[in-house]
Amino acid sequence: MYAGVGGQNLPLADVTRALSHAAGCPDRIESLTIEEAVRRMGPIAEAFALDQQFSGARAHRELGWTPTRLDALAELAQG
Repeated sequence: MYAGVGGQNLPLADVTRALSHAAGCPDRIESLTIEEAVRRMGPIAEAFALDQQFSGARAHRELGWTPTRLDALAELAQG
């Protein structure tokens, strides 16, 4: 499996802000405790709480892939 990511490991809060902007409701973000998140979303909430990081190193090494879009937050904010 290959991950096509450009090396940015962004905090979920930054991603959430960019997505709320794209959805037309900038800064309408609600913080939840993990318990409340699990109650609302089920066990997937625990996965969102982890520090998950992807690397494109294997895709670069084995396929010669190089990212062309380097600003993930700008891309997400545009929708």
